[in-house]
Amino acid sequence: MRFLTQYKNLSKEIYVLFFGRVVTSMGALIWPIMTLILKNKLGYSATTIAAISMVMTIVEFPMIILGGKLADSVNRKKIIVFCDLVTVACYLISAAIPLSAVSVGLFYIAGLFATIEGPSYDALVADLSDTETREHAYSLQYLGMNLGLVMAPTIGGLLFEHYLNLAFAITGVATFSSTLLIILFIKRLSVEKKNISKYEEKQEGVKAFAILKERKALLIYFLAAALGNLVYSQFNYLLPLHMEGLYGSKGAALFGMMTSVNAIVVVIGTPLITTFLFALKDVRKLLVGETLIVVGLVSYAFSGRLIPVYFFLMVVFTLGEIFNTLASSPYMTRRVPSTHWGRFNSMINILCMTFYSVGNLGVGKLVDTHGFKTAWGFVGIIGALTISLILVLNIVDKKSFPLLYRGGTSKRDEEDDKKSDSGIIGETTTDETESEGAPMIIIAGLGNPGKDYEGTRHNMGFRTIDLLGDRYGIDVSTGKFHALIGKGVIEGQKVLLMKPLTYMNKSGESIAEAVAYFKADPETELIVISDDVTLEPGMIRVRKKGSAGGHNGLKDIIAHLQTEGFPRVRVGVGKKPPRMDLADFVLGHFPAEEREAAQEGIKKAAEAVKIMLTDGADAAMNVMNQKNKAE
Repeated sequence: MRFLTQYKNLSKEIYVLFFGRVVTSMGALIWPIMTLILKNKLGYSATTIAAISMVMTIVEFPMIILGGKLADSVNRKKIIVFCDLVTVACYLISAAIPLSAVSVGLFYIAGLFATIEGPSYDALVADLSDTETREHAYSLQYLGMNLGLVMAPTIGGLLFEHYLNLAFAITGVATFSSTLLIILFIKRLSVEKKNISKYEEKQEGVKAFAILKERKALLIYFLAAALGNLVYSQFNYLLPLHMEGLYGSKGAALFGMMTSVNAIVVVIGTPLITTFLFALKDVRKLLVGETLIVVGLVSYAFSGRLIPVYFFLMVVFTLGEIFNTLASSPYMTRRVPSTHWGRFNSMINILCMTFYSVGNLGVGKLVDTHGFKTAWGFVGIIGALTISLILVLNIVDKKSFPLLYRGGTSKRDEEDDKKSDSGIIGETTTDETESEGAPMIIIAGLGNPGKDYEGTRHNMGFRTIDLLGDRYGIDVSTGKFHALIGKGVIEGQKVLLMKPLTYMNKSGESIAEAVAYFKADPETELIVISDDVTLEPGMIRVRKKGSAGGHNGLKDIIAHLQTEGFPRVRVGVGKKPPRMDLADFVLGHFPAEEREAAQEGIKKAAEAVKIMLTDGADAAMNVMNQKNKAE
């Protein structure tokens, strides 16, 4: 069926994360009823509960910043596993001791570590998908979370009165099971991306605030998200308090059943909405979602004790939640450089938590002094303001990110957009004479983007480009042609240095785009640098043309250019061991004893490029290939 087959082309790791979400959520018995634990079991007032939440939010601020920085600089899998193990320990200790403020403290410590891992988890999902599949990837994760939540809140509500320790234990065991899945089955941390949004291309060394200043629509989104989060948080704050005020301790079981309805609607509605409204722009989804959330929640102020109405309003609220969730994460990752996903996630979390903690303190005071109707009225005002901001965002977003509304990043789109919005921090527009075909030699080094691939055998092309850039003062950091590029002059010849970001096996997409743009002749105006497993480290081979020789990157270039007639420099990385998989070998790093020779090969490749530019490919073959024989 279409609403299920839409998930079939995602990476294996996305499915592992999906099952991990299911398992974790099946045991998430405490989070939905924490407000009721504080109110009913420990006797705290609504104002005190909000104050505790505010204090915890302040404590979480540095953790959010830390989580964002770690997500952009450290192995994301390791961050997730470490933080999960700490949360498991906190849950199990809470299960072993009598319920007290210590139990609550341990629970919030677990929450701190969950906060630290959040940016890594979201960024990992983005890394394991591309622009076109990302909404489906996030949709599947959201679906997995709610599949587990179908019964969890109801079970938590039933255990609330007499078996809370068991609820803590189940939560700990479920989290540990999910962590095991990640440890055992998440091997890759990124996948080859067929489609990379122009706006998410890497921007190394650029400050997050500089990007935010350039892409002003994100400021409106940040504010709308923060206010919207305050409204949404009433699902777990004001609504359970309202149920407890109406029904006492039995309100926990009723709220648990309402939360289970929320999960059931998500499980049914998420694949349907993803399938049939996939073409609806993410900003439109945000508008629909926020409207339904506000209507669904604020209407509880007028529902009295009509229990069937509670469940109807929960359906309305949940539909809004689905629209909002399907739009929010893809919205950010399509408009922010992939090098900054973690930090932007932290920034928006800090803003959301600030509004949430301060706002809920005000909501709590209104409940204690004026009652629930006044508190719901305040929430309604905030909701109306949020909807107004999203309406403005729908207008501004199209001006700030026009390529996302044109269905791609074609040359014509880029040309039309040069003067109005480059979309990339620090990107320079191309001179008109260059686009009309002025001589420009394209030098493309092949490799895989990302920290996990730095220094691997497969990245000899990238490393050679880096060396050329350093030698000749060419900054290879501008995002264009689904690559990092830099223009400059080498030995009097105008060149374009490029490092495709499409991953090795799709190198042809990026290079063909540049060749078409500059109307370059591949035989005379293109040089490709790649690794070669038939040559020992330190050796290179220059060729004017030829087959791919089993190299997937060269194979894709040949397929896209429809010719084998382009010069290339192949840099030796050594032969793989007999029983080792070729992919594992080329994606591995050089042992210490080969690193010096590998660096020498990169220097030779750069020298070969210089000769090719000054004297031609034949001269480079005579000089550099003879060196191999002499050695």
